[in-house]
Amino acid sequence: MNKTLIDRHLKFLDTLTGNKPTVFVYKGFSVNFFKELNKQLPHIDNLSFIDSKNHIDLEKISSNFVATLVKLGQVKEKKTFLAYEEFLLIPAHSLNQFPVYFTIIQNNFYEFYPNQTKQIFPDIEDSINSDIPIEDNELFNRFYSDSREIVGFNCIQYLDYENDFKSLGVDLLNFFDPNIISLPEFKDDFTTANNLIQFKAADNSYYKLKFELFQNAIPKSVSLLVDENIDHIPQDFEELKILYSILSTSDCEITLYRQRKKYEDYWRPELDSMLKKHWNENAQFKKLKIYKNPDTSKDLIEHSQGSVVEHIIQQVELAKQGLLFEDIFLTAPTGAGKSLLFQLPAIYLAENEKLKSVTIVVSPLKALMSDQVTALKVDRKFQNVAFLNSDLSLIERQEILEKTIRGEISVLYMSPELLLSYDIKTFIGERELGLLIIDEAHLVSTWGRDFRIDYWFLGNYIRKLRRGSSIKGFAKNQLKTYRFPVVALTATAVYNGTDDMVFETIGSLNMQNCRIYIGRIKREEISFVYNRFNTSAHELDKNNKTKERIKEFVESGKKSIFYFPWISQIEQIAPALDPSIKPFVRKYHAELSAEERNESLLQFKTGNAKSVLATKAFGMGVDISDIEIVYHHAPSGSLADYVQEIGRLARIPGMKGNAMMDFNPKDLKYTRILFGLSSLKQFQVDLVLKKLNNLYQIKRNRNMLVSIEDFQYIFTKDNNAEQKVKSALLVIEKDLLAKFGYNVLIVRPKSLFSTVYGSVSIQEFEILKQTYGDFINEIQRTTYQRAATKIGRGAVVIREENANKKFVKILLDKIWEKHYPDESFPATKFKFFNKTLLPNVEPLLKLQIHFNDPINITRGKFENGIKLLERALYAFVGRYFTKDDLMKKLKEQVSNETTCRKLADLLTVFYADIDQFGKTGTHQLTSGNFLQVERKGNDSQYRVINTAFAQVKSQMMRLFQVSFDGISDTEKEYTGFIPANTKSAREKIKLAYLLEIFELSTYEISGGELPQLFVRINDPQKINSMSRRKYSNNVVTDVERRHKVSVEIMTYFFQNGMTDQERWDYIEDYFLGNEVETIDVPDETIIKEHDTVELIEDLLKVPLLIGSKGIVVHIYPKAKAYEVEFRKKDGSITVETVEPHQISKSI
Repeated sequence: MNKTLIDRHLKFLDTLTGNKPTVFVYKGFSVNFFKELNKQLPHIDNLSFIDSKNHIDLEKISSNFVATLVKLGQVKEKKTFLAYEEFLLIPAHSLNQFPVYFTIIQNNFYEFYPNQTKQIFPDIEDSINSDIPIEDNELFNRFYSDSREIVGFNCIQYLDYENDFKSLGVDLLNFFDPNIISLPEFKDDFTTANNLIQFKAADNSYYKLKFELFQNAIPKSVSLLVDENIDHIPQDFEELKILYSILSTSDCEITLYRQRKKYEDYWRPELDSMLKKHWNENAQFKKLKIYKNPDTSKDLIEHSQGSVVEHIIQQVELAKQGLLFEDIFLTAPTGAGKSLLFQLPAIYLAENEKLKSVTIVVSPLKALMSDQVTALKVDRKFQNVAFLNSDLSLIERQEILEKTIRGEISVLYMSPELLLSYDIKTFIGERELGLLIIDEAHLVSTWGRDFRIDYWFLGNYIRKLRRGSSIKGFAKNQLKTYRFPVVALTATAVYNGTDDMVFETIGSLNMQNCRIYIGRIKREEISFVYNRFNTSAHELDKNNKTKERIKEFVESGKKSIFYFPWISQIEQIAPALDPSIKPFVRKYHAELSAEERNESLLQFKTGNAKSVLATKAFGMGVDISDIEIVYHHAPSGSLADYVQEIGRLARIPGMKGNAMMDFNPKDLKYTRILFGLSSLKQFQVDLVLKKLNNLYQIKRNRNMLVSIEDFQYIFTKDNNAEQKVKSALLVIEKDLLAKFGYNVLIVRPKSLFSTVYGSVSIQEFEILKQTYGDFINEIQRTTYQRAATKIGRGAVVIREENANKKFVKILLDKIWEKHYPDESFPATKFKFFNKTLLPNVEPLLKLQIHFNDPINITRGKFENGIKLLERALYAFVGRYFTKDDLMKKLKEQVSNETTCRKLADLLTVFYADIDQFGKTGTHQLTSGNFLQVERKGNDSQYRVINTAFAQVKSQMMRLFQVSFDGISDTEKEYTGFIPANTKSAREKIKLAYLLEIFELSTYEISGGELPQLFVRINDPQKINSMSRRKYSNNVVTDVERRHKVSVEIMTYFFQNGMTDQERWDYIEDYFLGNEVETIDVPDETIIKEHDTVELIEDLLKVPLLIGSKGIVVHIYPKAKAYEVEFRKKDGSITVETVEPHQISKSI
């Protein structure tokens, strides 16, 4: 930091006034800065924390801690300062005891700061990615949260307690204020600039400059090139201003250039030859219409596919020459030939001797990558291509990898999760990575209907490849960097605005200096045909209309896709079709086998079938150009999803297509319900954070392997717990990064790690040992491990574990590699848990419980906890109550608000009967549950079923006794093995969770069927602090907001009569981020939709006639009688009461 900036800063400090001395705490500054500052602003102990070699001495700071406290109590100067490391050791609760104000001054130019201590800390992210064990360093943990190796600099991030300090009156100020920094005018022509540095470029030259400035190494001149889209990224724009301020006050001549993207419609002649060779001899590049400047206008320019291919190849050439290059983001409607745009550059790189390098194509679907590879080999006559996915056997996978490393394969398709699981050298060896293609890039968007969790992790992987990784075979601290452009493609993505997906994706993928092609959104060859109808029997009439349309289109010979929100609707309609048209109709959805889906696709493509009944599964990668009609039984996603689906129409030049629907306003309920089923809830994310903190309290290590099963209880009614757990951890990581500016938490998938457990007879163990050797080992059991078998209603019989059985630990991934390489790892794992791999081994889960007190004390406390629940619940006998009511009642018994909240969550989530659509349950409660649920507006209301609770209470006490009987009264540790995927396992895990909520113990589970995740907690104190209060995740809140806006947009689009031109104008405005008209749909209405008459009608298949004030209807689901009262309120009809009655007459 130069003297000019320090003098300016000190003048600013003079403007701060107070009636007590002020201690300024400097965070993220160099030793040279401290020495210069100390000349005018004295350090409290004359820079005693700096050693003779200009290092910050952490050990001395620690040993001087008491002396520092004494000096703080005796401050006489009006202003003095501390280093942030010194300040971190002061207990927060004692800050108010000193006769001074504290103000933190943060160096806001840096995210990571060069490490100035005499220690060298490991690159934590690199260690995570390469499976290198990270040893906990007590000295590091005392001051820092994260460390990285960045362009040769060992860098750190601090523990960040600013928010905690703020509550104690500590001010936080930034050293730089970007708002008062003005930039000079940008120049456009940088062709003659010397030593040009690209702002935040992938070639690392910018970061080298940035870290050299930290050490006060000022160049004489700098020419800096910035992206033309920098105005869209406020954080980058502020950083540019700070950089300019540092250089312009340091006698450095700085020139700023803005790179204006020029669209040149040129390509090298050999590309025409390659097109004809690999596509067909008459092939020509199509013309693409793209927006000239989507920020300011809708003007279009024509751009050939050939010029886009040329531009991609040029970026590879620039990267290999060490020159500035661009990443590319492209949207183009279905049928515009997106595959050609990346396949032809990939073929060029494979066949060009100078550029010969590997192209990796990240693709989301196994079927999609298989189809594209087959098409390249068969249709394009290009054999230098293969795909890798989890379905391949180890032998097949190894053969492909060896061919790639030898150079026989140069285009490699793979899933994101597979790429993330290994170092890049696993796939390409010593070869160069030429291109990284991200196909279907809209899957990165965290709020999209089809969001894929592993797509989000790609950004970190890309950044690490470009900044450099420690690679085996390289000298210590030598970094292997890769220079390659990233090309991201998708059919539809919203550009800018409140629902932006383009810049979110670019940021998430860590794309740099990105050229953006936004393809024309309007497709005038597609017309909209909406026939509005109203009916009292919505579902019945809706089905009939769809069946009529299928018959109409089949008989007229029109090729048509029928999209349905739910598979059950397809399975209901398909059998009811007119027998004369059934041979010409096919189904396509996720529950069909791959063979059935492929057969449907083939029959539809060849024209043998005229109509296909499909869910959204019929989408990505489907290449059929002569579809005349896309009919929606009802929309099931956002406007972006809808446009992508109708985009499959009329892909032959000159052809016309119709987007059709018989629309009823009630149709939009499916979008709401599907969002409710798939979305993460705030309470679930809150519970995941709390469980994460509990696991840390057990392991006491910042680096943890955690099982999906550790969190699975939070998503008990969800069939895709793995995706939900990963998503919850991701949104927590993302939210905390946004809130605190650094990675409080790092989550990375570890797909193939798999240690499992089982029980086996002694005789069989000896046989297995001979076959599998050290991959199967006996676990020495303690005397108290037992098994329990339920018989009858709630009775439990205790039996000793058979003495002829052994508990074993199995390294399943090693067994797969050596003994079953001809099949995929997921298949091997599936066989183990289904007892077809090792038929005589009973799969088990390992449950470890760590009690806070000896078991005899815990038993008494647990009984008291159950009685506490009983008193709270019985206070509501005979009436409904909300979760808040329950929390208030629990607080009368328990003073700890966090415990009350957890108990309320536990009871209302795990002991309440709500079926998969969130509708009111019946008195036939699922065994083990005792709460009946009813929705009231925005809230759920609950009622205790007395007899059910008494039974559950008895079962819980019996289960505790059975589980821990035999443990010594002074014992505080339990390790048990429970049968996997059984009801008894779920009940025991529920018991473990209840004990954890009562703060009697903590628990962890391992050895399950689902994969493990690596979690690095950089700041355990922050996680602990946040888990002790109600946690609200801003990412989840934003997704909920976007969904609400999406529903309002869809409501306007379908309920308003518009011409085709007006509809395409509306769609264009939406996709270009412009404000569009909506119809306000209050939050309450969206939530109450689950309880509306229409949904009851759909459930019962009976129309309900509603009078002016309401109606009382008697219904009999499953032979149980109910009186359901419907009331009209504010224009909507909602369920007011659901009461049981003995009535002899039904409707």
